[in-house]
Parts: sequence; structure tokens; C-alpha cells
Amino acid sequence: YTEELKSQNAIDFDDMIIRATDVVNEAKYTPEWTYILVDEFQDISAARMEFIEALIDKGPCPTLTVVGDDWQSIYRFSGGKLELTTRFGKKVGSYTETKLQKTFRYNNSIANTAGQFIMENPEQYKKYIETHTQVDSSQVYLLDDKVGKKDGVYERVEEVVLKIRENDSAGSIAVIARYNYLLNDARAVLKASKLLDGVHFWSFHKSKGLEADYCILIGFFQGRSGFPNENRDEAIVEALLPILDSFKHSEERRLFYVGITRAKKKSYIIADPTAPSEFITELL
Repeated sequence: YTEELKSQNAIDFDDMIIRATDVVNEAKYTPEWTYILVDEFQDISAARMEFIEALIDKGPCPTLTVVGDDWQSIYRFSGGKLELTTRFGKKVGSYTETKLQKTFRYNNSIANTAGQFIMENPEQYKKYIETHTQVDSSQVYLLDDKVGKKDGVYERVEEVVLKIRENDSAGSIAVIARYNYLLNDARAVLKASKLLDGVHFWSFHKSKGLEADYCILIGFFQGRSGFPNENRDEAIVEALLPILDSFKHSEERRLFYVGITRAKKKSYIIADPTAPSEFITELL
């Protein structure tokens, strides 16, 4: 790979970060910033952290502020290193911490369900989210996927969309899944039923930062293409990624948290009751 880059006189994204760090450390460039703000800090990689440290060490004694949500750290595959957030003090020394614990997107029912689930992992920060919108009953619904029917999960998605439309003709709807094939099949069924208006189709990863009034989460069954994913990563690939904390399915848990908190009003989870996902068993 490195030889191919050289032959093309090219560099990749990591090269840009590493070379920029070298330029600062070798005093070829002197940072002049007195304030450095890093957003989405939960996705930071080791190389990017070294670049920030170089800017601080060689700069005019700047103030560093980082903003991030460890519950939404889902980019390990691109170098995201969770412990740089959850163990921030060990990396940078003394610091002041402020927890932002109020949300204006979802209601207390969604907050309580998602928060209890994500905090089972002791590596995650303890946060107790206050919601602007308060409800008296659960707004998280667990539905079966029409056991025994080949396309039962997609029929159930169609039923839920119709039910939503009976009560809210204009509300936004998102279908969210771990894998694109599930989204493509769901889209085809809704297209055939002329129910696509106002419906979005997102993978869990792509849903981050987005929101819809109603979310329908699918793909909760056991197996290699289930959720959580039960694949065992290739050893070589695994060796190239940041160390994962020891809690079982920790990053997949954060993916689920991201998905369930995209909903502003109601979240529907469609699962296979004959071979249920570990996440569904835990939620029950």
C-alpha cells in the first residue's frame, strides 16, 4: 500500500495528519492560536490527538476545549479511540468537565430506555438525560416480525408506516438498519405500496446527527448479519484498529443507542422472536 502511494506521488488522510504533526514539531510552522476547540471528540484517533498535542506544545499556551459524546463513539473502523474521551484526564492531565444533560430532541421515555441500555457498559460516562418533552407512557415499542412469513419484517414496517400515517399525515419517518440490504428491501416494499413520502432510509452509522419524528429499527435477529453483528473480525484487520474495551458488543451497543435516539416522538423496534438479538433479550 505504501509503495503504491509513493508510485502515485500520493498521500492518504493519515499521512496528512502525521506530516502536519511533523511540520509543527520540527518548528517549520509555529501555531498562533490561543484557543483550540475540537468537536465530535469521541471519534478522535491517536494520530489526530498527537496533532492537537503538537499544536498545544508549540503554541502560545492555548486553551483546549473538546466537545463529544462517548455514548455515540461509533467510528472505530476509521481510527476512533474511545478511551481518549472516557479517560481524558489520564491523557491530558487536569481539566474541567461539564456534562450537557438536557436534550430537546426526544422524550423522557426514549431517554430512559436508551440511557439505561448504554450505561450497562462501565466504560461509558454516567449521564442522566433531562428531556424538554415529557410523556407519561412508553414511546418505545417492540414488535415481532410476523413469524413464518418470508418478508414478514417488511410487512410489519408497512403496517407501522400506515399506522403512523393514520395519526400524523406529515410526520417524518426513518427506517434504520445495520445493513443496506435490509433498507433496500424495506424501500422496495414501501414503494410498491406508495408509502415512500416522508420516509427516509438510514444505516445506523449514517443516522448519526439526523432525526425523524418516528423511527422504525429493523434487523434484530441472531447470526452473522444480525444486530449485534456476530462476525469475528479478521485478525489482521483487528490488529490495525484501536483496542476495544472489554464489554461485550460495546461499539454495537453504541450504534443501537444512536439509532434509538434518532426518534423525536416514537421508536419502533421490529425483532425476530424465534431467534432474538441479544439486545432484544436485554431490553425485555
